[in-house]
Amino acid sequence: MKYISRIGHQLVNKNKLHKAVSTYLKSIDRMLINDAKQLEQFKDQVLSKILELNTEHGRCKPLHPSWHEISYDDDIYLSGVEFCLFHLHQVKQEFDGEK
Repeated sequence: MKYISRIGHQLVNKNKLHKAVSTYLKSIDRMLINDAKQLEQFKDQVLSKILELNTEHGRCKPLHPSWHEISYDDDIYLSGVEFCLFHLHQVKQEFDGEK
């Protein structure tokens, strides 16, 4: 299964931690993930980076990110980062130019 990362919307950043996380998520927006192994690596990397940013900005209230899967649409959502809606959308089909 292939997935593509996407930012749905963002709210105003309250502090330096929010700004750093928003900047990071923007840097990985619309990234194609080709298989299940890459998907797990990507998810782990995102959580690790956000936890690292928590440490770098220790004076800010820490974020507690996690992934939430929606069974009816096979998409995955990043929770615990309320100021930014970040999804991993499953690619349903690829354009082949024949239709």
